[in-house]
Amino acid sequence: MRCSVTSYDAYWMATSATVATWVYALHVQPFHVDVEAALAATEWPTATEAAGLMLKEIGVCTLALHGYRDTPFEAEVHASLLTLEPELVETMSRVPVPIGAGEAEARSAARLAFEAEERLVERLPIYVPMLRSPEGFFPALRLGADLDKLRDTLQMPKTFWRNWIP
Repeated sequence: MRCSVTSYDAYWMATSATVATWVYALHVQPFHVDVEAALAATEWPTATEAAGLMLKEIGVCTLALHGYRDTPFEAEVHASLLTLEPELVETMSRVPVPIGAGEAEARSAARLAFEAEERLVERLPIYVPMLRSPEGFFPALRLGADLDKLRDTLQMPKTFWRNWIP
């Protein structure tokens, strides 16, 4: 995975990048797993709904990369993205309504979410392994400790992760 960010400083890394990374790991990754599981179970409405929620969390990550510091409410996510990331808002608007969604709608929603995730991951300067796997658990814990160590070095308080659970 490669980061497309061309310059950043330690404070941006300790604040914006850290928040975006953990929202990705704690929210986007699980929804990705949920979309795949719902598709495999032929639960088309569930897959469609999970894809839409995944896109919302991608929006929260994107806002964090732009320096958004408050816990966002859903309306704020959409309103802020309109000016900062209109392409993502357009993608979000193309997700079909989950109620009564069939296979074509579910697969379309999944494709939109997975493509948006790929674009997001290119922007993240920190890669977090999938947390819902034995391989991802321990490296992710180490990464969290390292990021808090960076914040300590910069004389910043530890990150209160619950602030970023919208």
